Amino acid sequence: MAPSAQTGAEPGPYDEVGPVYLHAEECGGWSGPGFPTGMWGDRRVLRAYSAQGNIVGGRLLTGGGQRACEENLAELYADPEVAAVHVRCVEFGCFVAETRRVG
Repeated sequence: MAPSAQTGAEPGPYDEVGPVYLHAEECGGWSGPGFPTGMWGDRRVLRAYSAQGNIVGGRLLTGGGQRACEENLAELYADPEVAAVHVRCVEFGCFVAETRRVG
């Protein structure tokens, strides 16, 4: 569920339906350190959202792989207004993953 839906905010033009992934067994999500290897690539867009569902920043990554993803996520989350960051492919904007602020 998007952070905006959790707070009751109206996301407006950013309201979209993303992919749904079903697992045969309960998986609990990623719990390892850092950014999951299968999710990073050299061409990614990081789109930062507030708790109200508004875009408050973003980054275009054109190289650097996992290290660039992790460093840029850390920089985006340094802003206390950022509640979640979507990771997307550059070419078509396809949704790859959502990260959320812990705590």
